[in-house]
Amino acid sequence: MKAFGHDIPFHEDGHYFILKQAGPRWVGGADFKGNMKMFTYKTSRGWAFSNSFALLVDTVKSQGWPVTLRAEHLAAWEQKGAFWQQLWSFNTAVEEISLVPSHSIICVENGKLLCQKHETPDRCADYETAMTRFLEIWLGRAATLMQSPLKIDITGGVDSRVNLALFLSAARRFGTPQNMTFNCGAYGRHKEDFAVAKQLSGTYKFPLNHPLETDVVSLGGEEIFTLWRLTSLGSYSPLYLPPKSASPGVLHVTGGGGEGHRPFYARTNIREHLEQTRGTLCDVHFDKILHSIYQSIRIAGNKVPPMMLHYREFRDRLHASLLANYSVRIMPLASRHLYAATRFKTSRELDRNQVLFDVMSATTPTLMTQPYDREVKLPSADCLHDLLGDMTLNPVQGTCYFDDQGPVPETGTGIECLAKAAAHTDARDLVAKMVHDGKLDHPQDGISIHNALLLDLVGA
Repeated sequence: MKAFGHDIPFHEDGHYFILKQAGPRWVGGADFKGNMKMFTYKTSRGWAFSNSFALLVDTVKSQGWPVTLRAEHLAAWEQKGAFWQQLWSFNTAVEEISLVPSHSIICVENGKLLCQKHETPDRCADYETAMTRFLEIWLGRAATLMQSPLKIDITGGVDSRVNLALFLSAARRFGTPQNMTFNCGAYGRHKEDFAVAKQLSGTYKFPLNHPLETDVVSLGGEEIFTLWRLTSLGSYSPLYLPPKSASPGVLHVTGGGGEGHRPFYARTNIREHLEQTRGTLCDVHFDKILHSIYQSIRIAGNKVPPMMLHYREFRDRLHASLLANYSVRIMPLASRHLYAATRFKTSRELDRNQVLFDVMSATTPTLMTQPYDREVKLPSADCLHDLLGDMTLNPVQGTCYFDDQGPVPETGTGIECLAKAAAHTDARDLVAKMVHDGKLDHPQDGISIHNALLLDLVGA
């Protein structure tokens, strides 16, 4: 960016954190979604910040600074359901440590650390203007990404089909790339997805599950474990270890972020939802958690319904973007430019996926009514009636830049390093089974391992 005289702005699309000096102040900010999550530590002894909860705890403990447990937080990690599988408020398991809201920046001045809301000045005046901006930017980005080896997820659902519509439209405008494939699992729970993907591949003549020729980098076991620990411990409990090998030259487009443009949780009332999912939480812990969630929603502040806002700030941010910490993942539906369009829609319009079908209608409209894995996902009559009209779009293609990835030394497997770290915890039997089997049956089966290591980290 410096070579072209550009500065990297805060809260753009991507996965990054950047620290800038502005006179006597240092200012730090992340990407728009807060995918590169930041944590702050504050006591009378001092302050610190990091993009890793585990590293922050390690560091302040090494300084002899206090680490005070939140008992209700540790109890909540033990409950079942998607709501409790990642941080559910800006509080963490340590009283002195907080998650920085996605809309905020960190300011350091005169020896003090503050978090401030960062305003994005370029808001659009209306829905059509915002949608035009999103489409022009992402059709141009799609054409840019197609210059490199590219893998695009496709399922039987709506979210991945929006990406399919974008990239098919970009290929028609800028030419079909030679090193692009669409990707869909074919077995187990993916069978229905694959049946739809195969049909769409035949209709629209795009490659499905074709291998891509690219360099592969192997990761050592110690690096695998360390990357998981620094990324997930204390913020996300299902156990997704980084893969043993990766292809840094392959860009991977996913449907992550799509659920942020419609309601995810069935209940719209926060207390009602928590009452149904509280599990074994005692009244004292429940009341503290409910208060912290209300407080977090007030801080996050937005015009969308509270439960939808909560999903965006926590589940969508920490779950959908998780694997982007391990490889290059592109999520068009998590773009700030699409969120700028969503803010103009009513709850009813969001519930019927109006925004996502408008994207399809403007790029590859025939995809809207092709079969899905479930018929209920087809656009409703109201949705089709209210689609945006014809739009004049002028996307511009850019250029991709890459850096070389050096080799990583082999140091056992990630599972073996995980087992070593958890050998003295209550999860020792489960990790021993993982070592024996060479795998974990399902990431959610590893929640107890996360919780045992979290307890060990914070010194309970």
